[in-house]
Amino acid sequence: MKKLVVLKFDGAFKSGYRVNLTISNAGETPNLIISAKLPSALAVIEILNLGVILIAASMDNLVFDP
Repeated sequence: MKKLVVLKFDGAFKSGYRVNLTISNAGETPNLIISAKLPSALAVIEILNLGVILIAASMDNLVFDP
């Protein structure tokens, strides 16, 4: 029997997320619904920004030889 699992996220990295998880048999109404709140993920934004900075900095050191 196939199951349908749906995760719905509402929010942003800076403010946090509301998350809803629903599980049901395929084609049926959900028989399990779980709601939760995830905290903000400012560390993820900082890591992504650092990655962009490092990539941009390394571009000056790249040599392209077609």
